[in-house]
Amino acid sequence: MAIANNYDALATDRVYRKRWLTHEVIEFIRDKNKEAFDPEFVKLFLTNIASFPIGSMVLLNNNEKGIVIKVSKEFAARPVVRVIFDAKGQSLTESIDRNLREDLTLFIIKIFKDDEM
Repeated sequence: MAIANNYDALATDRVYRKRWLTHEVIEFIRDKNKEAFDPEFVKLFLTNIASFPIGSMVLLNNNEKGIVIKVSKEFAARPVVRVIFDAKGQSLTESIDRNLREDLTLFIIKIFKDDEM
């Protein structure tokens, strides 16, 4: 219960601060797991949380920008990203779906906050 409460507290907007992004909360819980949480519960909890939830706006290492459209539980860090901006920042007339599980040269280097991008 403590892990879920911490996750919720950090991932929700508060009067005194903006919410943390999902991957930031995951990193915090993972870093704190030895001192604050039972490591087995942390492992179980984190297998059910996507680092990059569907709808997340992301930047790929090739400088393309897009939206996470599909996440596999087995490979949560390697979602399918619908690219909507090319590497030069130009809006694409037709989006391109990049399956990071298949293209191992691509990975997410940034998640944009709501007011970015």
